[in-house]
Amino acid sequence: MAFATFAAKALGQVRDSLMAAYFGAGIEADAFMLASKIPTTLFDVVIGGVISASFIPIFNEILTKENKKEASQFANKFITMIVLATVLIALFGIVFARQLVHLMGPNASQETTELAVRLTAIMFPMIIFTGIAFSFVGILQSYGEYNIPSIISLVSNVAIILYYIVFGKRFGVTGLAVTMIIAWSLQVLVQIPSLIKLKFRYRPDFRLRDRHIWSAVLLALPMLVSTWVQPLYTLVNAR
Repeated sequence: MAFATFAAKALGQVRDSLMAAYFGAGIEADAFMLASKIPTTLFDVVIGGVISASFIPIFNEILTKENKKEASQFANKFITMIVLATVLIALFGIVFARQLVHLMGPNASQETTELAVRLTAIMFPMIIFTGIAFSFVGILQSYGEYNIPSIISLVSNVAIILYYIVFGKRFGVTGLAVTMIIAWSLQVLVQIPSLIKLKFRYRPDFRLRDRHIWSAVLLALPMLVSTWVQPLYTLVNAR
């Protein structure tokens, strides 16, 4: 696990170096950095530490006090709630991409702004996979599986590095934005075999009027408020 964490950080440095090599410090790099920051900031503001703060403790409690079936049913409902929330955030981000770019990068040039608006709209769906990936991590860690969660960043970094090497010159920064979505979807996919071994299969469950879901929401509220500090600090600094 320690090796996977180290490898992920090392590949992260390689990824950043390749970005500098391909796009330098020009308009494309500025637009991509601005556009990639917007979905993650909005995800942190709305979802924040909800998954780690509320899902894992309640999932473990159900697993211990009730049974595996009840825990899986709660997980399906919780993940469905996260998917619905992230889909709404993504739609909001796509519709209001221009306003969000102006808010996060008020001093950007017109050319940078226009490119950032397009890239933001492309990348916003990646937060859907972010929410699912973090939820899957919570399930695996609750069952004592830490190796697979430790390599998910490794997998996404490899995908981005391969994009630079194989397609970077052909599709440029727009292709990189699409690759970000693919990279996050791979973080979901790489966890599925381990979940299947644990006999967990995600099935959408919209019966959200559930006592465990309400407990998760109530437990998450204080943590959610606390996680607003850093994104709001980032927003203030951008002005």
